[in-house]
Amino acid sequence: MLIYLPFVYFTLLFIYIYRKNGFDVSACMTSMYVMTSFASALLGNYDVQFDYLNYSKVEISIIPAFLYCFLISICIYPFYIFNSNKRRKIKKIQNEKLFDYIVYFYFFVFVTLLVVFWKDAIFRLSYSDLNELRMMNYSGNLDNVTDNLSGITRVIVGLISKFGECSYFMFFFFFYGVCFLKRSKAFLMMAFLSTLSPVLLGIIGIDRSQTVWWIAILFLCYILFRPYILTESAKKLVKKLAIVALSLTLSYLAIVTISRFGERDTGSSGNFLNYLGQPFINFCLIWDKVWTDDFITNRLLPFTNYVILGNPTTQISDYLQKTYLSSGVHLNVFFSFVGFFLVDLGHVAAVVFPLLMYVIFRQVIPSNKGGYIGFPKLFLVFALGIIIQCGIVTYFYTSLARTMSFVLFLLLVKEIQGNSIVKRR
Repeated sequence: MLIYLPFVYFTLLFIYIYRKNGFDVSACMTSMYVMTSFASALLGNYDVQFDYLNYSKVEISIIPAFLYCFLISICIYPFYIFNSNKRRKIKKIQNEKLFDYIVYFYFFVFVTLLVVFWKDAIFRLSYSDLNELRMMNYSGNLDNVTDNLSGITRVIVGLISKFGECSYFMFFFFFYGVCFLKRSKAFLMMAFLSTLSPVLLGIIGIDRSQTVWWIAILFLCYILFRPYILTESAKKLVKKLAIVALSLTLSYLAIVTISRFGERDTGSSGNFLNYLGQPFINFCLIWDKVWTDDFITNRLLPFTNYVILGNPTTQISDYLQKTYLSSGVHLNVFFSFVGFFLVDLGHVAAVVFPLLMYVIFRQVIPSNKGGYIGFPKLFLVFALGIIIQCGIVTYFYTSLARTMSFVLFLLLVKEIQGNSIVKRR
């Protein structure tokens, strides 16, 4: 019966939040866990052997089930207190030129990646068996155009790809421009198109998680800015762009899922259920079956480990292999952001780190008392909210590129910050 606990709990939590705040960012986050916990309940009753596990054979115990619900809830709570549906006065930015330059730069990144990789993207999308391409990519046998580059050209394309990987943050600039700046439709379209770089790179890498995150972050950012999208022209622009982009990205996800799993016994629908439903079950399984003394910080602190300490990336793969040999449990799976702390840092850290996140979030995320909110503070709500929104799968800021971009954007939004106040419209 414990397999149903998260679905019942998060459904009740969603209803409570919706009655109090309406559909705000905390309700948006909670809805993601309603969806995945519903998939977990179905998956736990689906007697089928997947690649790593038959999830119906996993016994769910009370402690990890309770902790999963509790730890996610306390991380959502600061966003509930914030209540994004409560319209605030927004501090007007003074350095609009820097704002514009950032949009131009990331649009340039998108266009450059499109020019460089368009042939590779078309080849992958038109290939009859994407699962075969995926296996070729994992084994290092799938070429792309960068393999034929050398010298400074290869370095530049690699650097631009790193910027492209982190273009999710441009959603914030797009919606801010729509709501508070008088910008042309062409400029706003450039801002929106710049967010698509991770999707393009995901196609090149046969990685649908980039597209899933893109959709989840679009959803989050729209809910955050929805109270300020007031004019009919702004609403129509957002609606048109979102419909076109979501249609294309969802079609791509469907193609990848059917191509990878359509011919298996579980079918594409069964493996889509596996994709969404495994985090809760894996968290409980790992909590009960995997006990190690390892404290791996490569993914939690990528800059410190890769740049300063010089720890090799192979440490993670070696750890995953060693743990599997000792416990028989695969760790190269989805387990939510709280499961990430469990896998990399251990049982105590799996409890302590979400509690620390709660403390930090309560300090930096404003309450619902009104007043005004500055550009950097609003960005922090968005950037920290991504951890919970995308945390249905794992912890978001595990790559060096995403972590460094988070720091870079914090510096940029402070530079953009202004002192005057935009009145409620």
